[in-house]
Amino acid sequence: MTLDSVHIAVAVLPAIILMVFIYRADRLEKESPRLLLGLMLSGIFAIPLAIALETVGEDFILPALFTENTWTWVLVDNFIVIALVEEFSKYLFMKRQTWNHPEFNCHFDGVVYCVFASLVFALLENIGYVGLMGLEVGLLRAVTAVPGHACFGAIMGIYYGRAKRFETEGSRGKAAALRRAAVIIPALWHGAYDTLATVGLDSMFFGLIAIMYIYAIGLVRKAARSDSYFVTYTADAGDISYYLFNDRR
Repeated sequence: MTLDSVHIAVAVLPAIILMVFIYRADRLEKESPRLLLGLMLSGIFAIPLAIALETVGEDFILPALFTENTWTWVLVDNFIVIALVEEFSKYLFMKRQTWNHPEFNCHFDGVVYCVFASLVFALLENIGYVGLMGLEVGLLRAVTAVPGHACFGAIMGIYYGRAKRFETEGSRGKAAALRRAAVIIPALWHGAYDTLATVGLDSMFFGLIAIMYIYAIGLVRKAARSDSYFVTYTADAGDISYYLFNDRR
């Protein structure tokens, strides 16, 4: 199918609108255009990795371990081969781009980073679906899959921002646990979303979407309102001193 301007707009605009919303919600310090471009590239680079891992999983690992189309197959496919792989792929490139970046100095920055990477991933995925399956599918995904990826990204970003806060405060163990949660928790939401979509339980599927939207929007609003600069402690001659981590080191 040839993509005209209408098809492209349907595929692209939902992700752009959501990125603008998250960018404007960042009230303390806007991220630089260069960093935002890097985050978009992270979402792009995550796609071939996810495709490669999903192909290996669905073509080789799943058939070797499970009987096709059983509940075990469906759950492992949706929760691990698809959801966990996609969330890990997005996280991997996003973390490489941002974890040690000097602009990562506020909790809400984690939300911005994860949502931007997730939405570019969703945007390109949506272009493929619209090109293959048409405008109707694009319109449906505009209110399901694209906001869904934004929710997964927002949930990931909450944990990712908390992990960075604990890291700057010297709690490396808590930071590591929260980084793992930043992949696992959104993967559980993603897996539930994909499973209900796959088995055709429409009422439960749209119920989950509503709950997920409400939950993610609540997280974003709370994180935006309570956002603050990270505080780092240092030991100097036996004293503990605190300073705001906003000096662009």
